[in-house]
Order: sequence, then structure tokens, then C-alpha cells
Amino acid sequence: MAKSTTVTLCGRTIEITDESRARLLNEMPEIEWIEDRDLRGKVTDAWVAAIGVSSLSRISDMKPSGNYDSRPLRHGTQADHMRSVTRLALKIAGEMAGLFDFSYRRDLLIAGCMCHDLVRSGNSTPRT
Repeated sequence: MAKSTTVTLCGRTIEITDESRARLLNEMPEIEWIEDRDLRGKVTDAWVAAIGVSSLSRISDMKPSGNYDSRPLRHGTQADHMRSVTRLALKIAGEMAGLFDFSYRRDLLIAGCMCHDLVRSGNSTPRT
């Protein structure tokens, strides 16, 4: 795995370790579907850093709606939401590629799906 590193985010220094990466990948294993090792590492480290500056200890601690002013999911976690978005997007892209003159970069699609709620993790309270 990658070496430990530190980043500064929101004025805080966050240590990103192999252990924190492994915990994150345990919650969101679809990140490991990203073949580009560098991109996979950046997605993982971005989530570890975002969780590190939040009041949360893991993605599953997030309200499972992503938005503080909307109803939460009836079942599952925010990690489940992002995982299902990723899986559905891949299926939709595959269907479109089979029916139309449509191409996509699978790694970027997965990375975008896995990061689409990234900004929410650093906010433990609603914006005013």
C-alpha cells in the first residue's frame, strides 16, 4: 500500500495512514474497482482527509441523505448510497455504450460517483 502522509485541510493537519485507508476501503470497496492506481489512491485519500476534518469517524456516520434538509434514506447508510450510485452509473454507461455511439472512461466514472458527496462529509451541521 501507499505510505503514510499528512495533508492540511480546513486548517487542520490530517494523517493518512494505511490503516485509515483500509477502513475507508472496507466501507466503500468499489473504490478498488478503479484500475488507475494513482486515481484510486487520490479518491481514497480525499475521503480519509474529509472524514479527518469532520466530526465523523466514518462515512456510515453521515446522515444517509447527503443533504441536511432532506429526509434520510429509510435503510442503509451514506456509504450504501454512494456505492449504489456507482453501481447504477456503471450499468447505465454500459447500456448506453451498447446502444449508442457512446464511450466513457470507467475509472473516471467510478471516481466521480464515489466522490459525488465528498463535500458533505466535512459539514456536520447545516449550512446557514
